[in-house]
Amino acid sequence: MIYCRIRLSKTDYDLYENSLIIKEPNLKQLQKIYKKYCDYKKFKSVQPIFENDVKVNKIMGYYYKYELVAFTMLYPLDNHNIESLQFAWDYENPKLRLGIKSLENECAWAKQNGYKFLYLGQDDRYKSQFKGYEKLGAL
Repeated sequence: MIYCRIRLSKTDYDLYENSLIIKEPNLKQLQKIYKKYCDYKKFKSVQPIFENDVKVNKIMGYYYKYELVAFTMLYPLDNHNIESLQFAWDYENPKLRLGIKSLENECAWAKQNGYKFLYLGQDDRYKSQFKGYEKLGAL
């Protein structure tokens, strides 16, 4: 399995104006979006989102017409590294292209908040299109 990250010094993305870190996330609301996301993607097996997930992770919310339509769980690893654990959106308005915009936004937000790397988990072809993309080697 190959993992990847974004070297934030090589990015110049802008913050998405309709996003913010949610201070008090509503678990049921996140679970509803997550279910729509998993149904749309036709995932056969998914791990549920637990209450502790919203306590431990930063939740970046994405809004459309003042309604939460997507989110990402971000896990700070230390002062210089943060991991994007889970993204989900309801796909009710595909023209928003939130899958792409969210990752660009998270790069901008992480860079603005002093992080040097945004870890993305397993490598995937679409991730390689982002500025600062790096594959990680074996330890």
